[in-house]
Amino acid sequence: MATKLNDQSKPVRISYMGRRIFYNCPKCGKPLVFRKLYQGKSLCILCGQRLDWSPVESLHAEVVPAEDSVAAAIIAEKYYNACGMDEKDWRNLNDFRKSLIGNGPVDLYLFFRNPKEYGRFKRSMR
Repeated sequence: MATKLNDQSKPVRISYMGRRIFYNCPKCGKPLVFRKLYQGKSLCILCGQRLDWSPVESLHAEVVPAEDSVAAAIIAEKYYNACGMDEKDWRNLNDFRKSLIGNGPVDLYLFFRNPKEYGRFKRSMR
């Protein structure tokens, strides 16, 4: 009996929990676990499915520098509004601002699920 080779890669599935990104195997559906990287191989450790990472390239991420804690809180609020997040899902901006006091400039790492979110955010930053 001939065995079928796993020569076709399938696109990685992307799921979100709040503003966290999870990469899931297209075959077994489990979150992908990253271990030692082997050049030329991109397999799910659990089921052995070959993975196509091209959908990840469509995610847009941006690093936005904030001069101080107040600027960081303002940028975060604009980000939440641009992404259409409910206020209950927001991080408490006052606590966030207080946690940054005395740290000087800070870089905020923001990701956008689609181009519309990114466009709204860029327009709000003008």
